[in-house]
Amino acid sequence: WDPAYPAAPEDDTALGTDVPDRGSDGHGPSAEIDAEAEDFPTKQSTGAKLAYLVRYAVQAPSSHNSQPWLFHVDGNTLYLYADRSRALPVVDPDDRALVISCGAALLNLRVAARHFGHELRFELLPDPGDEDVLARAELLPAELPSYEEKLLFWAISHRRTNRHAFEPRPLPPELAPLLTAAAEQEGAAELRFAAGVVR
Repeated sequence: WDPAYPAAPEDDTALGTDVPDRGSDGHGPSAEIDAEAEDFPTKQSTGAKLAYLVRYAVQAPSSHNSQPWLFHVDGNTLYLYADRSRALPVVDPDDRALVISCGAALLNLRVAARHFGHELRFELLPDPGDEDVLARAELLPAELPSYEEKLLFWAISHRRTNRHAFEPRPLPPELAPLLTAAAEQEGAAELRFAAGVVR
């Protein structure tokens, strides 16, 4: 547990990908969660399920591969923290890219939850007194994932880094409305496309 964050009770779960379940949600005895387990822990506690899903969250892209996130599972609830110790003050002085990177990790978590037949109900910035607490989430049972949701889950492990320059060709016209619809589905107020910008 990082001392920069509020002290955690002894029966809480730790941060990161190797998240142990201490049984704080009342579902059985304390047990260490194997972060390398291959199967989704269907019959284990909600905390165990959340801890399992973190492995997909941390595969998210991040600015300069900084991975500026911390995860904490407390019983049935998962918290996503901004890890300011991984900030990049020269290229990201306002931590804008840091927060976007954490948002990508949260999206991966949601996609993974849907893949395993659950839904992630979350609240952004749940603590007005601590801006490092970016999200609080709970896991709920849901319907089986759609084909599109399965494709998103598949994409998590097939993501690749590309540091080449952007191609000069324009955005295909049929792609713009799809991107706009996806942004609106996520609650974005407006998505604007730059024109005539040379990169």
